[in-house]
Amino acid sequence: MRLLLLLCFALPALCTEDVQKRIIGGSNGNIANMPWNMSLRVSNSHSCGSCLISGVKAVTAAHCAGSALGSYSVLTGTSDRTVTNCGTCALRTLTQLVRHPNYSSAGGYPNDVATMRFANIPTNANTGFIALATSNDSNFAGVTCQITGWGRTNIGVSGSLPNIIQTANIPVITNAACANVWGNSIIASHICVSSASVSSCNGDSGGPLVCQGRLAGVTSWGNATCNPNQPSIYTRISSHRAWIDAN
Repeated sequence: MRLLLLLCFALPALCTEDVQKRIIGGSNGNIANMPWNMSLRVSNSHSCGSCLISGVKAVTAAHCAGSALGSYSVLTGTSDRTVTNCGTCALRTLTQLVRHPNYSSAGGYPNDVATMRFANIPTNANTGFIALATSNDSNFAGVTCQITGWGRTNIGVSGSLPNIIQTANIPVITNAACANVWGNSIIASHICVSSASVSSCNGDSGGPLVCQGRLAGVTSWGNATCNPNQPSIYTRISSHRAWIDAN
């Protein structure tokens, strides 16, 4: 059942590993309702999602890192990833991009999280921060959460990226249920979501899983064709909170 699965959802042409992901079964979103979403760009093209957690710092997936620091930028304040000059937009080059030191591209992509820093991004109607989940929060199993991103929207990872951010609601499942599909690739620091009609895909990597107003996970990996018949896996933020705060 494990198709070549360890597919972390970044655009394969721009990522150091063969990992991919986007929103299947979603609809156009309004950035004003999800203002922490940012497009992480490599050489001015969308590569991954990311989540603004302060004016100078964001979270993404570790597998989205790997290119020269000077090639990265982030775009915030717009639903349309192709619009870089608007009243609420901010485009910043990165001053720092740090992968978790224990990230691995082997079996299950453990510790698939990274932090980014940049010149201050002011808040406005379309730009804001997301609170991070902590160990005091529940594991969110059974909770319907929101996923968002500019990743591909067709099963089979074909076609172009949408210009407008996509959004969908999807329930979190237990790690035990997730392991029934993915086996020992699932570890405690993963959080899994599953729906018969919704999935993440190429271009969604590093983007948010938001549960009860908190960033519960960042998009990591899943089915190689983005087929919703298998759960999508996210890096559990509460498991990495101390490292994120320190970096």
